[in-house]
Amino acid sequence: AVLQGRVPTPNRSEPISHRSRFYVVLRGGRGELPACFSSSQAYWACVGRLSDETVTHGFPSETEARIYVEAAGLEYPGLR
Repeated sequence: AVLQGRVPTPNRSEPISHRSRFYVVLRGGRGELPACFSSSQAYWACVGRLSDETVTHGFPSETEARIYVEAAGLEYPGLR
């Protein structure tokens, strides 16, 4: 809905007890998007700083990251 401009920001996900290990950037990053990273350092290098234009999410598993990208109607890019 955010990518299509129907809503200004996504709803926040409920916190879970597993930490994020995979980080997806759909919009607002540098380089080819979508992008998926397995380190927060690489993620922040892509994003720089969060803004109203940024669409991104972290996940405990790569499977969840893949589903998020594909649910947005995009092809999963693999890890960087």
